[in-house]
Amino acid sequence: MFNNKIYPLALILIIGAALYILYGDTLMPKQADLSQYRDVCLQYRNAPKGTYTDAELKMMVAEVNYLVPSGIDELVDPTEKELRGCADVLNSRLKN
Repeated sequence: MFNNKIYPLALILIIGAALYILYGDTLMPKQADLSQYRDVCLQYRNAPKGTYTDAELKMMVAEVNYLVPSGIDELVDPTEKELRGCADVLNSRLKN
């Protein structure tokens, strides 16, 4: 009885691994254009309070945290540094 359930599970795992190998690189954060994220983040930061909802600001901060997981002191690229700094400002605005 146990042997009958292992084949579909193995097939699903093989298909998942194949899809990851084929398309996994396109899902990596380094493929994102950080300058566009920076521009949007600066737009969010410079907008008057109440223009964007807290949910939109949280989503932007979460996306930046995914794309640039390092702290601002560890970053070398100026675009990443500016993006991280902008996200930190948005995050502090959310806490207030």
